[in-house]
Amino acid sequence: MGGFDYCMNIIDTSSKSKDYASNNLIEHIPLFEIESINYEIIADDYTDIIFQSIASVENFKNFEICDKKNIYSMGKSTKKALSEKGIHSMIPKTSGSSGLIKLIGKEIQKQKFIVIKGKDGLNDIEDFISISYGDAHDVLKKTKMAIITSGTATLESILSYTPCVTLYKTNLVSYLIIKPLLSIDFFSLPNLISGKHILPELLQGNISTEAIIESIKYIEQQGTTFFNNECQEISNQLKAGGAEKAASKILELLNC
Repeated sequence: MGGFDYCMNIIDTSSKSKDYASNNLIEHIPLFEIESINYEIIADDYTDIIFQSIASVENFKNFEICDKKNIYSMGKSTKKALSEKGIHSMIPKTSGSSGLIKLIGKEIQKQKFIVIKGKDGLNDIEDFISISYGDAHDVLKKTKMAIITSGTATLESILSYTPCVTLYKTNLVSYLIIKPLLSIDFFSLPNLISGKHILPELLQGNISTEAIIESIKYIEQQGTTFFNNECQEISNQLKAGGAEKAASKILELLNC
């Protein structure tokens, strides 16, 4: 029987440490430093200003030009940073450029924009993070704990004796259509197969940094013995009936 002995930290790689209160799971290891650069605003007929990050707010020196302009923030933290400087800004309901385009609307063709952003990105991120493809089983065997989007990877995780937090988020419209049709208590494969709550699950609007941290704490509190036993039980179930039995049970639970 497999086993694990884990202690997990969440690493904040931003340039400045944030206030995480009593969350001792979070360790601050900055991967980069932010330096101000000299810039010049050469036009005065713009209508809109877009701030892409907290750093863009902190290093911008011409807030007087924001008067009577449409100000946009790409994220809640950026909006908060602007608010602390007395600047009201609008924020897209959905992240990314598509959300911003929807927010600006049809007037986008008539507007003139200034985007406040960094000169360079995290081009050397590969030096700090290992990205692996096509070998999930081997990676999970070496992993102490995992955070996985719902799918077969959750089953691979439990068969590798690695507990995981299961996340699932889809398009809001699709979720609202599908939700009334579902009559299941769980959505992760290990929980579905066992018919009980083993792994923490976070669905749609319940997904947040705080919720993930609490789920990790739950796994730690349950302990090694609990998960070893549950992993072994699921493994035995699958061996007894094979993949066909698992598929049949899931379909039964989905009322298909």
